[in-house]
Amino acid sequence: MAAPTSTNKSFFSPEYFPAHLNEWMDGSGISPEIACLNLKSLEHPTKIAQLLSWKAYSGTAGWYVQGIDPITGASRNFGQFKPDEAIQFPDSDKPQKYFSFPKGAVSEAIFLRISLSAWYSIACRYGVSMPEQVEINDSGEALGFWSWVLEHPEIPISITEGVKKAACLLSGGYVGIALTGVWNGQQKKRTLIPSLQPFITPGRHVDLVFDADILVKPEVQSALKFLGHLLNVAKAIVRIVTWDLQLGKGCDDFIVAHGQEKWDEVVNNATPYSEWLKKLEQQFHGYRGADNQRQRTGKIPPADLVAHEIAAEYREQLAFNDEIGYWMRYEADNPGIWSIETNEYMESIVAKILDSKGIRGYGSYSYVTNVVKNLRVLLIKRKWVEPSPKELLPFRNGVLEVSTGKLLPHSPGYHLTWQLPRDHDPNGRNWSRIEAFLDHLSHGNAAIKETLLCFCNAVLKGRKDLHKFLHLIGLGGTGKGTFGRLLTDLIGSDNIYSTTLEDWCGNRFEAANAYKKRLVVFWDEDKQTGKLGKFLSLTGDDWIRAEEKGKKGFQYQYDGMTLVLSNIPIFTGDAASRIARRVITVPCNNSVSVHSRRDLNAEFAGELDAFTNHVLGLSDTHVTKVLMGLVDIPECTLEFWENRARVDSIAAWVNDWVIYDVLAITPVGNDKEEGLNGTPRTLYGSYCLHCKQSGTSPKANKNFSPDLLELCRSVLGWEVSRKVTKIGKFIQGLRLRTDWDKEIPTHDFLLMQRVTDENSLGNSSDAGLGGRLGDGSEAIQGMLSSFDDESSLIYKGDCKSELIVTRECNCKEGEFSQLAPGFNALSGKGFEEPSGLETLCVTCEESLEVELASLESPVLDMVSDAGEEAPALQLAKLLLQCRTWAEVENAIALYEAYEDEAWKLLEPEKQRRIKSLEVVSLLEVGSRVCIDPSSWNPLSPYIGKLGTVRKVMEGGYYEVQPDGESKRISYGVEDLKPVQMPVGVGGTQGGFMLAREKPGEPDWQDRGYNREQCDSLNDGLK
Repeated sequence: MAAPTSTNKSFFSPEYFPAHLNEWMDGSGISPEIACLNLKSLEHPTKIAQLLSWKAYSGTAGWYVQGIDPITGASRNFGQFKPDEAIQFPDSDKPQKYFSFPKGAVSEAIFLRISLSAWYSIACRYGVSMPEQVEINDSGEALGFWSWVLEHPEIPISITEGVKKAACLLSGGYVGIALTGVWNGQQKKRTLIPSLQPFITPGRHVDLVFDADILVKPEVQSALKFLGHLLNVAKAIVRIVTWDLQLGKGCDDFIVAHGQEKWDEVVNNATPYSEWLKKLEQQFHGYRGADNQRQRTGKIPPADLVAHEIAAEYREQLAFNDEIGYWMRYEADNPGIWSIETNEYMESIVAKILDSKGIRGYGSYSYVTNVVKNLRVLLIKRKWVEPSPKELLPFRNGVLEVSTGKLLPHSPGYHLTWQLPRDHDPNGRNWSRIEAFLDHLSHGNAAIKETLLCFCNAVLKGRKDLHKFLHLIGLGGTGKGTFGRLLTDLIGSDNIYSTTLEDWCGNRFEAANAYKKRLVVFWDEDKQTGKLGKFLSLTGDDWIRAEEKGKKGFQYQYDGMTLVLSNIPIFTGDAASRIARRVITVPCNNSVSVHSRRDLNAEFAGELDAFTNHVLGLSDTHVTKVLMGLVDIPECTLEFWENRARVDSIAAWVNDWVIYDVLAITPVGNDKEEGLNGTPRTLYGSYCLHCKQSGTSPKANKNFSPDLLELCRSVLGWEVSRKVTKIGKFIQGLRLRTDWDKEIPTHDFLLMQRVTDENSLGNSSDAGLGGRLGDGSEAIQGMLSSFDDESSLIYKGDCKSELIVTRECNCKEGEFSQLAPGFNALSGKGFEEPSGLETLCVTCEESLEVELASLESPVLDMVSDAGEEAPALQLAKLLLQCRTWAEVENAIALYEAYEDEAWKLLEPEKQRRIKSLEVVSLLEVGSRVCIDPSSWNPLSPYIGKLGTVRKVMEGGYYEVQPDGESKRISYGVEDLKPVQMPVGVGGTQGGFMLAREKPGEPDWQDRGYNREQCDSLNDGLK
C-alpha cells in the first residue's frame, strides 16, 4: 500500500518533562510521535488544581492527556492525570495513581491524537485504504483518523484501561481506545457511554484488553462481564485478550518485555466472550453451589471451598513461604515487591475478604483460622527463589535487566522481596560530589577509590561469590561513617541490617534479622576477642541458622555483602588469621577538621541515580579482579600488616627479628628464658625475648609453631615448613636476624616503601622511620638506594618476599657508586641468600680522595724532586678513575711499559674491581655464563652450572636463567664467568670468542675490534 501524501509534514513536540517522555517511550513502548502529540507535563500546584477542578493541590508534578472528539478532532475537556508520586487519601487503603478530570464530569472514552506513520501501520495491518491526501496540522497530528475508523467497521478496535496502554496499542498498529476504569464503559442506565456507541456496530470486532491481574478480581469480573454483555447486545464480535500475569501486568508491560510479535500472537489467541464467560461460570461453580445452599438453608459454606475461591482470586497476590514459615503479600508496601505478613495480619485480610463476599455469622473465629490454614495448603511455596541482583535489579518504576540495561515491568513472578528506593533514571551522569568525597576518603589514591567503587557494585549485585568483606579502619572524622551511610542510601535503608560483632556472634536470634538483606553493617566496632564463626559465615557462602522466639528455626545462605567500620584493629588472636583471606582492609586517616564537617549524605541524594549508573557500568570481571586482590594496593596491604602486628605478638616478632630464607633451617625450641642468658638461637626463645622487651605476653609453646606457620603461609605467602628430626623440631625457610642483616629491610619497611614509591630511600630518617629499623632499636646503616621497578622486588609465587636487597645507588652525574662484592638481589624460590655486607655510596670526589690517599702514602718515593709523579703512579691513578674496560685499555696504551708496576701499586680489592670491567664489557642479554657464587655461598646448588643472561641490571648485576630452570636469579659480575668456545674456520685456530645463546651473532671482529684486540680479549678470557 502506498503511503498517502500530506499537506503539511512538520512535527512539533510540546513541552513535557524528559522523565515523563521516558516513562511513555521506554516504560510503555509508545512511539515518540504519539507521545509528543498527546503528553503534557505540569508542575505548578495551582495549574494542576485548575486542571482537576480541585480547590487546592499539594502533590507532586505529573503528566496529563486530553482526549479529542473523534468526529470533529477538537480537544475535549476530559482526560487523565498521573502525579509522579501516588496520593494516599485517608479513607483509602492504597495510594491512588490516576485521576480523571475535571472532577465530577461524566466519564468518556479517550481518543488520542495520531501520527501519519501510525495511521499507515494500522491501514496496512487490516488492508484498508487510507484517504489519498491526509491533512497534518502544525503539531504533526494526522487529522481525520477516527472518522476513517468510523467509516470502516471492518477495522477491529481494542478497548483498554488507561491512556498509556491505548497509546501503546496505537503505536503497534492497533486501534486503541482508552477508558478511565473498567466500569467506565457503561452508564448507570446499563447502556454504553455515548462516546463509544458510534464505534460499536454490528459485526465489528471489539477486543477487551485489560490488565492481566484484574481478570481474577471478582469486582472487576462483574464489570467486564457487563461491558461484554452490552457489546454483545450491540451485535459486536467481542473477545477477551488474556495472558499470563508473569509476562507483564498491562499490555504495554507485555510489549516492552517481549516485543510486538509476541503480542500479536496473544491477540490472535484471544478468547471469544461467550467461551470466556462459560469458563468463568465453571470456575466457582462448586462454591456457588455451596453459596446457594447456604442461602436456602442458612448454613455457612465449608472453609475449604471458600479457601479455593480466595486462592483462585489472589494467587498472584498471596503466597506462603515455607522456608521461613511466613505469609508473603505482593505490593503490600512497595510496587512489584513481596512483603512478609504475620499470621495475625493474614487472618485480618481473610476476614475482610469473607465480609466482602457476604459470608458472615460464622460465629467462632476458628472459621477464619481454618480458611487461612486451607489457603496455606493451596498457596505454599517450598522454596522462595528470586532472581540474582546480577541479573535483575528492582527499582520503584520497574526491574532493570542488568545485562541489557532494559527496564522491565514489575511482575509477581519475579518473587522479589526488595528494591532500590528510587526510580531508575538511565540519563543520570553527574556524581561529582560523591566522587570528590571518595577522593578524600581514599586520600587521592586511585586504587583505593576503585576498590570502594567496586565494593559498591558488589553491594548492588550481591556478589557473595567473592567471599570478601570491607573493613574501613582509621581515625575518627575521616569519612568512614559517611561511606557507610552512602551505601545505605544506595541500596536502601530497608535493605540493610545494623548490628555489632558481640550481638551477631553471641545472640542466637540475631541472624534471622539479616534474612533477605543486601548489606550487614557493623558501624563502630571494638576489639573482638570471642569466637567469629558466625561472622565468617556471612562471607563464606555458608548456611546460617536463623531463629525467632516462639517459631521454628530455619537456615539460609546470606547473599549480600558485609561492611565493618572501626577506629582500631579489632580482630585478634586466632581470629586474625581466619579473617585474613576474606578481609579487604582500607585505611582511612585523612581526617576533616571539626568546623569543616557537614551532612554530605544530604548533598549526595541528588546524585544517587548517576552514581548507580556508574557503579553498574563496572564489569563483573573488573570487580572480581579488584576485590579478590589481583590488583595489589600497597596502602591496604600495609594497613592490614600494621594492624596484624598490633594485635598479634608473633607478627610483630616476625616483622622485627625474622628473615625469610628458603635455605635456612632454624630450631623451634621450647625455652622461653633462653634469651635472658644471652643471644637466643631458637625461634621460640627469640620470640619470648621480643615479647618481654615489647611488654606483651608470649603464646604458649604448643601454639607457637602452628600460629607461626599459619602467619607465614596464609598472610605473608612464605613457603615455610616444619621439620621433625631425632634431635628436635625445626622450621625451614626462616632464620633470626643478626647484626650482619642491617641492610635487609623489615617487612613493614618494604610495604611502606611501596606506599611512598620514592625513587631512593636515602637515609633511614628520610624513609620516615626516625633513624631506626622498623620499630626495633637499631638504625638502618647503608640503606640500599632504590626500588625503581618491579624487578627489584623479590617475588615468592604471587607474593612480595621479605628478602629484597638492591645494590643500585642511582648516583647523579658526577657521583660514583662503590659496591661490595657478593650481593645478590634475591627473587623468590631458589634465590640465594646474600652475605651481610655493607654497601657504601659516596661521591666521585670523596671516593677518589680516599683511594688516591691510600695509593700515594706508600709510594712517595716515586715522586721526583721536581714534584713529578712516576709514570706507574700516574697509570695507577688513571686506572682508579676508569668506568669502562675501554677506558682501562686506553690508559694502559698510554703507559704500556709501566703496566705491571701500576698493577702492583693497587690493592687486590681495587685490582679485582677494575679487572671486572672487562667481564662487564663481555656480558649482555643472551650471553652464556658459568655460575660461581662460591665466594659468598659455598653451599649454593648452582655452583658450576651454566646459564643465560636474561637482563642487564643497573649497578653491575645480571638476571641469569640457569639451564633447565624456569626462574631467574640475580648475580653480581664477580659470580659469573663468560663461557668460551674455540674460534676458527676450516680448522684454522683463531683463539676464543664469547659463547652466545643464539647462533649467527657477531664475533669480536663483527663488533668493530681489530685482530689484535680480539686476541687480547681472548687472552683475558683464558
